[in-house]
Amino acid sequence: MLLLILTLASQHAYGLSPGQYWTEVQTWFRSGGNTMWFILACSVVTVAFTLERLMRLRRSRIAPARFLSQVRATWKEGRFDELIERCRKTDNPLARAVQLMAENRNVPVADIRAIVSDAISTELQIHHRRIRPLMLSATVAPLLGLAGTVSGMIGAFSRFRLLGETGDPTVFAGDISVALITTQAGLIVAIPTLALASLFGDRTARLTDELDMAVQQLLIEWFVNPDKDAAPGE
Repeated sequence: MLLLILTLASQHAYGLSPGQYWTEVQTWFRSGGNTMWFILACSVVTVAFTLERLMRLRRSRIAPARFLSQVRATWKEGRFDELIERCRKTDNPLARAVQLMAENRNVPVADIRAIVSDAISTELQIHHRRIRPLMLSATVAPLLGLAGTVSGMIGAFSRFRLLGETGDPTVFAGDISVALITTQAGLIVAIPTLALASLFGDRTARLTDELDMAVQQLLIEWFVNPDKDAAPGE
């Protein structure tokens, strides 16, 4: 799938119609042997987790600014039960952190800070773990390609040995070319997958920093320097 996305752009450069191009891709894929199916599986993993990260790794799903302003107003008015209920109905790490603050608003601030920090750490570990399949795909795909190439080379030289010293080298030259297809396919999958894993890793780190900053601001506003009409206790 990734292979098609990356190479369809070059279709017109070769003067092929979509039907002809698809036939060429099928021929190329079959030439790589059974190893190509495993490489294709790696590309499917890459596409699946890329789409999942694009949907879930967003600021609106981690630390939405609108939700932050809403809970500030609700807390200031002392409507803690309503605040807790709103957080329960909102699916993001910031909402769960605010819920913990509201439910434990009468305990010492040091304890609240520890409780919230542990909860946030657990939440964000999930996002870091979702990047691991991309790293695994980026690692396994080129190794599969190398394994396919080695197997093809062994078969090619075994055929040449059977032909004897007077054998025609062109007989196994085609086999070597076919064997290299698996390495090509593995690299085509691994390179963009590795780039995506790095991109999502950086984005996760940035959103983690934003979430930590938002939580720290709330802790300071509500517990360290609370307003007179926004006391943490009821």
